[in-house]
This record gives sequence, structure tokens and C-alpha cells, in this order.
Amino acid sequence: MTITNSIEWEYDINGDSMFINEMEPYEYKESIEITDDIILDLDVNNKVVALEILDVSEVFGIEKKYIEQYLESIEADIITTDKLISIKALFTFSLDDESVPKVLDETTENDMGLLIPKTHLTTPAYAK
Repeated sequence: MTITNSIEWEYDINGDSMFINEMEPYEYKESIEITDDIILDLDVNNKVVALEILDVSEVFGIEKKYIEQYLESIEADIITTDKLISIKALFTFSLDDESVPKVLDETTENDMGLLIPKTHLTTPAYAK
């Protein structure tokens, strides 16, 4: 079973960080570091409720001033096994009247043995 969550996002140009979270209220439990720049937040039911990306301009190779203005959409899948936690995400930017896809594809060890339901995060991009 895949859980699909509608999300909203906010970009902090000064901190060069993006916070993407579920639109429904949730009770935060813990964060899982996928890489130094990618963090997942879980609720009390081990459901993915948020994704944080640090150093966004470096991760995507896009100047800070363009990120908030030109992000069109976000699609992300989080999949776990007993050994791995993976995130595969597509961020689409509209640059020079052209859709430019930027992909995140990262995996880390599931050393905590978390059973996280397969999750799909999606939104037409808009900032809070």
C-alpha cells in the first residue's frame, strides 16, 4: 500500500533550506538523516510527514534567487526495506520558459529497523 500525501513547501533563501511538509496536522516523532543535506521527518505512526533539504542551491545546481520563484512541482517517493531507506524525488523548475527537472535519488541504511509505509509526496508547487 502506498500513502499519498498532499504537501506544501517553504524555501528560506537566507538559510538555503527547503521544508516540505504534509498539509494535514501531524504529531512529530523523529527525524532521519538520509544524507548531510536531506532529512525525513516521521510522525508517531512512522509515517513520513516532512522532508527537509539543506543547501538547496548546491543540491539542485540552481541559484538561490530562482528556487522559490521557479519551482513548479514536487513528486517524491520514500520506500523502505528492512535494510534501506530510499528517497526518489523529482523537482521541476521553469527556467527560461523551459521545464527543467532536478532529481534526488538517495539511500541510507535502515539501521533503526523502521517500518515506514511506502509514501508518495506530491503538490502543485506553491509556497506558504
